[in-house]
This record gives sequence, C-alpha cells and structure tokens, in this order.
Amino acid sequence: MAKKIFLSCVFMMSVLLLTVACNRVNHDGAVDGYWMVESIETKSDGSMRYPDRHMVCVQLEIMQLRAPFMLASGEIMAYDKETGVMTVDFRSGSIEPEALANYGIYENPVTFHVDADRKKLVLTTPTSVIKCKRY
Repeated sequence: MAKKIFLSCVFMMSVLLLTVACNRVNHDGAVDGYWMVESIETKSDGSMRYPDRHMVCVQLEIMQLRAPFMLASGEIMAYDKETGVMTVDFRSGSIEPEALANYGIYENPVTFHVDADRKKLVLTTPTSVIKCKRY
C-alpha cells in the first residue's frame, strides 16, 4: 500500500513538473537567440556606427545587451509577434543612460519594431535602427 502511494506521489509530481516546464517554452520565435550588432543608424542625421563586440541576447522574457565592460539586462514587458512590436524595460538594473545610448537606445523603457528571421534581427526605435546577425 505504501509503495502505491509513493508511486502515485511520484507520478503526480512528474505531471506537475512537466506542466510547469512546458509553460516556459520559447514563445518569441525568430527573435530568441544570441545576436551580434552589425550597425546602428541614427535616424535624425543618417549617421552609421559599426560597433565592435556589441551583442544582443533575447531569451524568454529577458533581453541582455553585452559589450566590452558593459552588461545590461532588461525585462521584455510585451512582445506581439503579429505586429512586431516589443517593449523592453532596462530600469531593473543599474544601467546608465549613456550605456544604452551606445546601442542607439535613448529612452527607457524602449519600444522596438522588430523584423526578424533566423539569420537577421532589425530593431527599430523612433530614433535608431539596430541591425544584427545571428551569432
């Protein structure tokens, strides 16, 4: 009898674990991944920057910006795959506005228009266009 109860408990815990684990699937589609920034265009004057070793990492509800001597994490507040609009809030960390400006991000939280496939990612804000390739 004790063995049956034990096996029932193990089965129920397995079902519960699988139910919770399945909730954390990749729901951002082509956006999820590790991206290397190729260029940042400033819309106001058309200037282009080609940063060295600037990365964007998107996984589930987190976006990280990585560059030499900098790491910024932001919470993805909303992402609508159909309209391609993503809002990210970088206020949870101690990131300075100047560090975000290195990525062409001048407001926080920031809303991106996202154009992505499995090889490229383009994040467009009212002030900048950030072009990335999968790393």
